[in-house]
Amino acid sequence: MKVSVIIPVYNVDQYLRHCLESVVFQSYLNKEIILINDGSTDCSQEICEEYVRRYPFIRLINKENGGLSEARNVGILHATGDYVMFLDSDDYWQTDFLSDLVEIIHQNNKVEYIFFPYQYYYQQRKIYVKATLSIERSELIGKNGVECLNYILKHNGDFKWFAWSGIVKKSFLLKHELFFMKGRKYEDALWTPYLFLKATCIDYYDNPIYVYRNERIGQITLNHSYSTLEDSMFVATYWHKVLTTLSIEESLVEKLMNNFVERYYYSMKFACFLKRDERKKIISLLKKNRALLQYKFTLFHSFAAMCSKTFGFHRTIQMIHIILTLKGKSKYGFWGKDNGDAEGGQSKETNGAKSISKHHA
Repeated sequence: MKVSVIIPVYNVDQYLRHCLESVVFQSYLNKEIILINDGSTDCSQEICEEYVRRYPFIRLINKENGGLSEARNVGILHATGDYVMFLDSDDYWQTDFLSDLVEIIHQNNKVEYIFFPYQYYYQQRKIYVKATLSIERSELIGKNGVECLNYILKHNGDFKWFAWSGIVKKSFLLKHELFFMKGRKYEDALWTPYLFLKATCIDYYDNPIYVYRNERIGQITLNHSYSTLEDSMFVATYWHKVLTTLSIEESLVEKLMNNFVERYYYSMKFACFLKRDERKKIISLLKKNRALLQYKFTLFHSFAAMCSKTFGFHRTIQMIHIILTLKGKSKYGFWGKDNGDAEGGQSKETNGAKSISKHHA
């Protein structure tokens, strides 16, 4: 069984060798690495070419800058493996684990998707923090993706939809035409849920092998531009529309929306940092999608929803601004830890959030 590892590359020459070595290090031999150089302007292309010369299983595709989604899509279409994985070029794998995933698939060749936990590396402080996931593999074996979602979200309401936290059968992606949406941030949160919603067989590998680098030089940790907040809200509104067309239990729809609605409240929380005309446009979108106020996961969500219904969105955003100012960066406490760049994000996605920084133009 051949595994294709797709690595989009964009201006990460300081971290690229570490990333590549973590894949080259894997003892499983039947693998290929597909490097998608997305218009890098630093020394990333030269490093890619160096590794192509050294290892016959590494291929390089150079393209004009088109963003992370487009780069990943190119990788999917050029992959020759039976299964594909994604790895961000400033992250890395910590252990020799690939053969373990292949063994799981050999034991059950019906498996379409295997996901696994991960850990954050805060490089300035040199500390690792394992992401908390309450998942027992025995509870997932033999279940389809929808059944798995019910279990996962019951115990992990803030589940993150990172595209790189799993291995997926290529024929499954092509059959369901599962490509990344171009032109949007938080693309992981628009893609990964479909793996669960479409899959008939899923498994879980309980080993946090993926290391997600934070605090890297040049990383944008918070980007409260209009396009970022609009894209964030788009995740919630997109799934609100899609889920109404699917034949799944209402209880699961509610669990999913309680997760996705974080992106809606994120836009509300940071709209105060926009220019007046941009803030008006965000408020207009918040009003247009006020039906999302019925979904809540955190105390802040409940507070924001209550205030919006009582005082309106403009006043609510003003109140949030005052509280944020009083609380400074407000990363903890009542507001909850801010992963607005996350899941996925270049904030990698809260479902997309470091992603904002990793997102290419």
